[in-house]
Amino acid sequence: MPASHEVLRSLVREISDYPTEGVTFRDITPLLGDAKTFARAIDGLVEEFAGVEVDRVVGV
Repeated sequence: MPASHEVLRSLVREISDYPTEGVTFRDITPLLGDAKTFARAIDGLVEEFAGVEVDRVVGV
């Protein structure tokens, strides 16, 4: 079962105006530290894109 949006949001810190004013940095370190919830988040991504042909995945 995928993790709920509320649980995911609670594990992602938002840091306003970092690295520059007007930018909100989202720190996923707390999510990575919670193995069960991280696995459920990945399950949710898999479920969302099941049957979709993906050509590329990009990370910034």
